[in-house]
Amino acid sequence: MQLRLSDLEAIPLPDSRLRLASALLALVSLGLLLSLLPRTSFIARSADDIVDVVGPVWPEHSVEQVLDDGIGAVSEIRIWGAAGVGRGEAPVVAALVQGPDREVVRQHRVAIKPSHLPQAYVLEFPPYYPVPGEALILQLWVSDERRNHAIFGATAAGGEGGGPTLNLDATEQGPLAYELIWRGDGWRAALEGSWLDRLRLAGGIAAGLLALLLSPPVARRLSRAFRQIAGRLRPVGAWLSVTSRPAAPESRRRAIYVYPWLIPVFAILHYLSSNLFLLKAHEAIVPGAVILAGVTGVFLGLRVLLKSAASAALLTGLLGMGFFSYGHIFVGPEDHPDSRFLLGLGVPVIGALVLVLRGRSAFPHAIGRVLNYASCLLLVAPLYQIGLVLFAAPDAQDVGALKDPIVIDERITEVTGRIDPSEMPDIYYIIPDAYPRSGSPASFDNSEFVGELEDRGFYVDPQATSNYTSTPSSTTSSLNMSYLTDKSNRSATANWWSSITDIYQIYYASLDHALGKILTNIGYEYIHVSSGWFMTTTNRNADLVVDFTSSGPIESRYRETDLITHYPYTIGNAINVSNRFMRHFLQTTLVKHIDRDPCLNCIVSGSFSSEHPHRALQWIEYMKEIGNRDSPKLVVAHLVKPHFPYYFDRYGNTSYTTRSDGELELREWSDDHDPSVGRAFYGQVAWLNSELLDVIDAILDSTETPPMIVIMSDHGYLPELINTHDILAAYYLPKGGRSAVYSGITSVNVFRVILDYYFDFGLGRLDDRLVVDESG
Repeated sequence: MQLRLSDLEAIPLPDSRLRLASALLALVSLGLLLSLLPRTSFIARSADDIVDVVGPVWPEHSVEQVLDDGIGAVSEIRIWGAAGVGRGEAPVVAALVQGPDREVVRQHRVAIKPSHLPQAYVLEFPPYYPVPGEALILQLWVSDERRNHAIFGATAAGGEGGGPTLNLDATEQGPLAYELIWRGDGWRAALEGSWLDRLRLAGGIAAGLLALLLSPPVARRLSRAFRQIAGRLRPVGAWLSVTSRPAAPESRRRAIYVYPWLIPVFAILHYLSSNLFLLKAHEAIVPGAVILAGVTGVFLGLRVLLKSAASAALLTGLLGMGFFSYGHIFVGPEDHPDSRFLLGLGVPVIGALVLVLRGRSAFPHAIGRVLNYASCLLLVAPLYQIGLVLFAAPDAQDVGALKDPIVIDERITEVTGRIDPSEMPDIYYIIPDAYPRSGSPASFDNSEFVGELEDRGFYVDPQATSNYTSTPSSTTSSLNMSYLTDKSNRSATANWWSSITDIYQIYYASLDHALGKILTNIGYEYIHVSSGWFMTTTNRNADLVVDFTSSGPIESRYRETDLITHYPYTIGNAINVSNRFMRHFLQTTLVKHIDRDPCLNCIVSGSFSSEHPHRALQWIEYMKEIGNRDSPKLVVAHLVKPHFPYYFDRYGNTSYTTRSDGELELREWSDDHDPSVGRAFYGQVAWLNSELLDVIDAILDSTETPPMIVIMSDHGYLPELINTHDILAAYYLPKGGRSAVYSGITSVNVFRVILDYYFDFGLGRLDDRLVVDESG
C-alpha cells in the first residue's frame, strides 16, 4: 500500500498512541524533576583542566594558591597530586590561610600516594566562610615524615598573577587545578554549579512540555495546522511515499515462564554459597518461601494489570533483577548511593514498562524464552559451590590444617586428678587485633603503656613476634600451639575458589582449638568472648559464648545457639521468617537503601559488627566484670581493635557525619584530628591502652588466686595498611611463671611453655620461625 503526503488529511489521529507517548514523557519529566529533590554534592567552582604540574614540592616546602574572590562557603576542595614513585607516600598538610597575618583557619591532612600521573584527592574542612576583601589561600605543605616529594596538577599558564607560588617563589605554571565542592538539593545544584543537574532540570522541563504538546487535545489542534500546511506542500511532496506493512499477528503459543522465580532463587543460593561459614542452608527455607510467595503475588497483580502473562513475567523479572542486585552493586556499609538515581530512573522506567507492555505478548514471549534458559544457567555456579563445600569440607574434628597437632592423650587427662581445683588459676588470653609492639618498624613509642604493665607485674617481651601476619593463620596457630601445614599458610579469604578445603580446615581448627580442649578436659570453664569476626565469634568447646548486641551482652551455650556450624535443625529455626538469613540477605537487596542496618556481619539479632565501637565498649565493660565469675575459668577474648577503622580518638570520642540524606553515620578520625598523636591509629591505641589497664586492674582485684594473663596480638601493623610480625606480647604469670617465657618467643610456643610449666603436660617447644602469609 502506498501512503502519500496528500493522503494525510484522511488519516484519523491515533489518540491511543498519543496518550501513550504523552504519558511516557510525563513520567520521564516527573522522574527527572523528582531526582532533583534529595541532597547531593556538586561542583560549585572549578579551575581549568590539568595541562601541567607544580613540583616537585619537597618535604618541609609548600605550594600556595590564591582562591577566587566570592568563592562562597569552603568545606571540600578536590585537588590532583602524586608522590614520587619508589619512596612511599608523601604526607601533605592542606591549610586555608587568610588575613594579613596569614592565619591558618582550617587544616586537613592527606597522604599523597606514589603515581606517575596526578590522582584526585578531596580535602575536607569544617565549613569556612571567607572574610570579604581578604584573599583566601590554599596552602599545601609536604611533611618531612616521609622523605618524598609531591607534584600537584596545574592548569594552563595565563593571566596576571594567576599562578601558584612554589616554595614562596612565583612559578610559570597556571593556577592549581581545583574544584570547590558544595552540598545541597539538586535544584540548588542545577542553578548554581552542576551541569549534570542543569541537564536534568532542562530535560525534565522539556519532557513535560512535549508531554503537554502530545496530549490529544493539543495534538489535534497542531494536527489541523499541520494538515493545512501539508495541503499547500502537496506538489512538492508528491514524490514522497511510504510503504506500510501489516503488523504481524502476536504469537499466542502457550509458554511457562519460570525466570521470575529463578532470579530470586539464584540470589538466595548465591548468598548462601558465599556465606557458608556463617549460615546453614536450612535457614533459607522459610524465608525463601516467603520471598517466592511475594514474587508470585507481584506476578499475579501485574498479570491482571497488563492482561498478558508474558508481559507480567518480563516486568516481574526485571523488578526482581533490580531488587535483588541492588545491595551487591552498593555492597559496603559506607556506600550510600544517590537516591536520585532511583527516583529519576525508577519512576519513568517502571511506569513506561507498564504502559508499553499492557496487552502485548509477542516480544515479552520471545525474550521470556531466552531468560528462562539464562536463569537456569545462572544456578549452576552457586549449586556447584554449595556442593563443593558440602562434600569437600572436612569433618569438624579434622586437624589437617595443623602441621604438629596436639593429641589429647592420657598424660593430659590424668592431670585432672593431680591438681587441686582451688589452686588452678584463671587463664585469660586477650587478643588485641593488629597491635604492634613498642619500637616496631612503625616507629611507635608505646613506652608509657609498657611501663604501666611492668608496674603491675607483667613481662613485656621487647622482641615479641607472631608466626603469621594474617589473623586467621595467626589465631589458629596460637590457639592450637601448632604451625599450619604449608598449603594452609594463607588467609581464610585468599584463593577461596581454588582452596576451599584448606580454608575449612583452618576454620575448623580454630573452632575446635587445642587450648580449649585441653583446659576443659582438666576442669576449666571456657568462656569465649565473641569478636563478631567469623573465625573467633564462637567455639565448639566453649561452655559459654558471649556476644554483644544492641540490647547488651548475650550469654549462651554453644550447643543451644551453635552460632556458626552444626546449627541444629529445629522447627523454630526453620519457620522463623526473621531469622539471621533473612536479616543478612535483605541487606543485599533494595532494602539496604531503605533501612541501612549498621551490622551487615551480625551473627544474632542486633549483634554489633566486629568493627562497631559499641561492640568494643561492651566488650570492655564485660571484661571488667568477668573476673567475678566462678573459678577456674579460661577466657579467650579477641577484640578487633586497634585495627582500623579508627572510630576512637585517644579520649574515647567517636564521630558522626551527616549523610546526603540527612542520616547520621560513623566517621573515622583523620590523622590531623589530634596533633598530639600524629596519626589516628596511635590515638586509638592510646584509648585502648587506658581501657586495657582498667580491665587488668579489675581482673587482678577480683580474685585471691593470682590469674594468668596473656595479652598477645595476632599480628603487628603499619599505618600504611601493612601487617607485620612485630606484636605486643605481655605476660602476667604468677608463681615463677615468668621464667617459662623468653625474649623473642613466637606466639605458637607461648601456651606450650606456659601449660608445661604450670601443669607439666610435656608438650615441648617448636622451633620459633616466621612464616610469610600469601595474604601478607
